[in-house]
Amino acid sequence: MKSRTSLITKATGLIALFCGAIALIFLFNFGSALTQEPDTLNIIKAAMQMQFNQTKITAIAGNKQRFLVRKLSGLKLHLEQQGWIFVEQIAGLTFYRKRTERLSAKCRSYTRNYLICNLDRIP
Repeated sequence: MKSRTSLITKATGLIALFCGAIALIFLFNFGSALTQEPDTLNIIKAAMQMQFNQTKITAIAGNKQRFLVRKLSGLKLHLEQQGWIFVEQIAGLTFYRKRTERLSAKCRSYTRNYLICNLDRIP
C-alpha cells in the first residue's frame, strides 16, 4: 500500500512539474504581451495556428484587416500574392499599391517572435 501511495505521489509531482514547465514556456513567449491587446486570446489562438500549420501569416479572428506575422516579409508576400505592389516602408508603416488603389499597413512588435499588422482596408 505504501509503495502505491509513493507511486501516486511521484506521478502527481511529475504532472505538476510538466504543467509548470508548460506555463513557464507560455509566459516566457507571451508574458509581457498578455495585457497589450484587448483580443489577446484571439492572438494566442492565431499564434498556435501558425505554429501548427507552419505559416508565416494569419488573420486574427478572421479579421481581414488584422494579421499576426512572424516577419514583415510574410505580410509583403501575402499582399503581393493578391496583386499589391510594395511601395515603401517608413518605420512601422508600409505602403502598397494596386493600380490606383493605395493600402497601408501599420505593424508593431507583439512579442519577440510575432508582429501585429493592421491594414487600413481589406486587401
